Amino acid sequence: MYPLARALRPKTFAEVQGHASVIRALRSVLYPLKHHTFLLSGPRGLGKTTLSRLIGQALLCSQPSPQGPCGVCQTCVEIHEGRYTDFIEIDAASKTKVEEIRELVQSSYALPLQGKYKIYLFDEAHMLSTHSFNALLKAFEEPPAHVVYILATTDPHKILPTVRSRCLSFHLQSPSSQDLLVYLEQLCQQQSIQFHPALLAGIVTQAQGSYRDLLNVYQHALLIGGGSLVDPVLYEILAVIDDAYWQAFFQAYAQADLVAIRTMLGTALQKVDPDLFLRQLFQALYHQSVLSEAQRAYFYAQISEFPRLGSLHPDRNRLLEVLIVKSLVDFDLLEEKKNSDVTP
Repeated sequence: MYPLARALRPKTFAEVQGHASVIRALRSVLYPLKHHTFLLSGPRGLGKTTLSRLIGQALLCSQPSPQGPCGVCQTCVEIHEGRYTDFIEIDAASKTKVEEIRELVQSSYALPLQGKYKIYLFDEAHMLSTHSFNALLKAFEEPPAHVVYILATTDPHKILPTVRSRCLSFHLQSPSSQDLLVYLEQLCQQQSIQFHPALLAGIVTQAQGSYRDLLNVYQHALLIGGGSLVDPVLYEILAVIDDAYWQAFFQAYAQADLVAIRTMLGTALQKVDPDLFLRQLFQALYHQSVLSEAQRAYFYAQISEFPRLGSLHPDRNRLLEVLIVKSLVDFDLLEEKKNSDVTP
């Protein structure tokens, strides 16, 4: 099975999802090239490696424009597919010996074989040793005119400050759940995929802010669902709580029915862990229309404490129940006090 995330990997700047400000900044420094060392950081699955390749395409494209690489010329295709001679990808986790880095720096002074630049991408750059970073430092301070260095990392703070300070840094932000949901809906429409909105929301929840994970879960769900996202079995496999549950849950919450809330919560937590329940609850809370805006905001603020308190509490299911019930009771008390204060 060919990974969908790889098949849909952007080939131009225009196809990149969710990083518009980074793309604008890159265009301004690449045309013409104003810097030779770049640092791309951010959580996993957001496209750091893809964006690094696009930087390479932008610099080496045979028919570039101010908007970025064309994505279709032979150079762009070869870089996109990872087989262009002068775009060298280094797995920093395996290149741990300082001697290897010194040899690499020494070889960088040789002129490129095909294009104008020789580009080195260090993936997971934070895995390099201190000695390896020091070996790179001189090259970063005075890079040859034909060399560009790109560091991609999930943990920029582990990169030596002396190295970071010599890089032009771009941090990729995780997309919101709503951004991922809109992207997934558009993808389903483009591919003529039937879907239940609750299942799309469940896929977004499983992705946890990663475009790559989103596409992987989506592809697996399509395989199980026979090419669509409507099969009831997907609710169980993806641990998705359906819309009917949330409608009843928020109705009970609005009516302050504590017995119903506790019963429904207990049923759900037999199927999903509290973290997954909470992520789906946040999704459902965004779309529900039963609670007032004030009650929704107070509820959200209270249960948002769960991740912080959950690491300290021995019974996380019980903690989640306490926070939900407490948010309801406290909100009602606040409303009663507010009403009594304005009563003449």
